[in-house]
Amino acid sequence: MDQEFHYFLSHKKEHSKHGSVPGHVALNLHDSLQLLGFHGWCDVDNLHEISKDGIRAGIAACCCMIVLINDESHLSDWCTFEWETARELEIPIRVVVDLERGNKAECLAHAKSFPGLLRFQWLELTPKIRREMLGD
Repeated sequence: MDQEFHYFLSHKKEHSKHGSVPGHVALNLHDSLQLLGFHGWCDVDNLHEISKDGIRAGIAACCCMIVLINDESHLSDWCTFEWETARELEIPIRVVVDLERGNKAECLAHAKSFPGLLRFQWLELTPKIRREMLGD
């Protein structure tokens, strides 16, 4: 692996209806992947100062981007910056749709503005199939 990290985790921490739950779901996903042996970049662990340069450097140090998406992710300027940066750097993006906090069809409709999000089949995250999703 030439890159320092296997993945960059892109997520929106807050949700208008679900509060900070999406941020906790993202950290649980990150921790689960770490336990499986993957070394990931997550802002909580790796970003000391919030800046576009810091995020760009984090994305450049990764083999791929994992986007944990919900129905409000597209409203985050930081998330959209991350997605566009991954596209510019030709970093592949794998999307995990949080079906507890987003309707897949609605999320797909918003993602059409970001073609990099549509390159690979989306993985679905639900409480029932969370372990199977990690295997994918």
